Amino acid sequence: LKSPTGHNLENPVKIKLGEDLDEISGIAYDKSLGAIIALNDEEGKLFKIYTDNRPPSIGHRFNKGGDYEDLCYDGKNWYALKSNGNLSKIENLFTDSMRSIEFKFPLKGKFNFETIFHDPANNRLVLLCKDCGNTDGKVSGYSFDLGKSETDSISNFNLDLSGLISNPLGNNETLKPSAAAYHPLTGELFVIASVNSLLIIADQNGKAKEAFKLDKKLFKQPEGLCFSP
Repeated sequence: LKSPTGHNLENPVKIKLGEDLDEISGIAYDKSLGAIIALNDEEGKLFKIYTDNRPPSIGHRFNKGGDYEDLCYDGKNWYALKSNGNLSKIENLFTDSMRSIEFKFPLKGKFNFETIFHDPANNRLVLLCKDCGNTDGKVSGYSFDLGKSETDSISNFNLDLSGLISNPLGNNETLKPSAAAYHPLTGELFVIASVNSLLIIADQNGKAKEAFKLDKKLFKQPEGLCFSP
């Protein structure tokens, strides 16, 4: 299996986690805590995961349970994404007064999201569709404007696979992203698709440049992606 430049997908570092963290659906890195913050899929809880052998923290609840799919940090605030496109802005992280404010996705219908990433150049978060009727090798995304605190009702981002030399998807297979983040050094967009066992690398505007197959034995159900310093 090939790996992206500077990374080795065949020899990952493993961190063993407890039962509470059996179902992580999103991760983001917190520089001030020196920890990966992990989102529990069903319970509306966040955990601190350390990379220096300390055990993970107990879970801190920010909201009642729900289908939470991804976590994003914009440098100031934390956001948890629900599968229906609703966003929870989390306040007072890891304190007794931790809570959240919800922003509703503006459209009705069959929208299914698993991915959110911060786009600092445009002061927005991008909600990337897992299943919103994606066609023609393109995956649509919707912007959450950080200035206005609202999600646009028109799709204004595309992850486009058409530029790849060979199509990494099987027949009748559509790309179903599960996590994404901009690489802090190259500015490229890294996208994980758990269902497809793929890592896609695209330019800042979402035009795919490379695709890498993930080993299912090592990456059983990869649903989170973040970069640490």
